[in-house]
Amino acid sequence: MVDLPIYLNFTFAFLATVGFAVYFSAPKVSLIPSGIIGGLGWLLYIFLFKWNDNAVISTFFAAGFVAFLGEVLARKLKNPATVFTIPGILPLAPGVGIYNTMLYMVQKEFELGFSKGVDTLSISAAIALGILVVTSITNTYNILNRRRLLKKLELIHGPFNINKKDS
Repeated sequence: MVDLPIYLNFTFAFLATVGFAVYFSAPKVSLIPSGIIGGLGWLLYIFLFKWNDNAVISTFFAAGFVAFLGEVLARKLKNPATVFTIPGILPLAPGVGIYNTMLYMVQKEFELGFSKGVDTLSISAAIALGILVVTSITNTYNILNRRRLLKKLELIHGPFNINKKDS
């Protein structure tokens, strides 16, 4: 990893995230927030990687952080969470690992290629799991909140069925 100043790391991750958001045709309102999420996720990854020297754990927590911010902004800006989360995780994607895996395989250095490939797949799985955990917790929280609200409404207005259609 190249040791760039923090502001350059944030700037490059911000620009990459905004670029992917534009490519994915995200709403214009979400471009700057998506870039900020991507930049903050990348900074968290760098901090965690310098702290524990484990790319998989660092990626897991950074992806979870990006997913959490995406869920929060989805409610604030009235857009789907994927508008913020998908571009935000792209700076975490293991592009160099994929490239090096293929390079080692082409050069017939199969042991190095297999090792790098396992590392790359582990990082990719950490991204997916980080998003999955946060999204699952958020959805569970929303379901419980909805149930709590329905029970409160039943206490005030009496029992009712929201699934029943009026004829």
